[in-house]
Amino acid sequence: MDREPHAQITGLMENQLLRGMGADDRQALLAHGKRVSFSSGEVYARPDDPISTLAFVEAGVFASSWQGARNGIDAYLVGHEGVVGIAAWAVASNWPAEVVCRSACSAWQIPAVLARDVAWTRPGVRASLGRYAADLQHGLEAAVLQTSEKVTPRLASLLLALQDRMGPDNLTVTQEMLAEMLGIQRTSVCGAARDLKAAAAITFSRGRVWVIDRTALEAAAGATITGSGEGRATGIVSA
Repeated sequence: MDREPHAQITGLMENQLLRGMGADDRQALLAHGKRVSFSSGEVYARPDDPISTLAFVEAGVFASSWQGARNGIDAYLVGHEGVVGIAAWAVASNWPAEVVCRSACSAWQIPAVLARDVAWTRPGVRASLGRYAADLQHGLEAAVLQTSEKVTPRLASLLLALQDRMGPDNLTVTQEMLAEMLGIQRTSVCGAARDLKAAAAITFSRGRVWVIDRTALEAAAGATITGSGEGRATGIVSA
């Protein structure tokens, strides 16, 4: 999806993938890009459409949902640690699934064909994008094995992943949204959230979740955590 930029989003973070590149490599990519923003709930891409752009996320969270995987469960999350559309970094590709902005998002958007041109003429860019794609695939394979986990660990892992990408301890997210992302009923999310509150890991009110003890939340997530920090897989079916 290509679009014109609009209102600036507060709380911008520097994209970690771009920051990790050399200055010349980064500028070579950004010379072809523009900063764009998206509203929560806005569809970024639809299945089988050509991947025309790569979006290096600065703020917010994009999520992809696979209808064939656990009844439309969100397959992966991408925040300021990564890029949306990575499948097209080396060769022309189509979107395998719908991609939705789950919270107000801002990103550097670069035409995929131009990103490929830069990648194949600059080894540093090629190495960074190839490594990110490989790490994402590894996270996918690990998360697929976790789909049978009980709800409370999966919710804990999802909240950790959201905090890694959204930044603050105060997460603006509804129980309906969490249920949709996990592919479960809202009542199941309510029960899991009460478990995490009883463990003194979180507290919550309408439309907001506060992480009050990250260590306790990590303990609740247990084996559903793959990776660490900003590179964490979600512990849900991830792509």
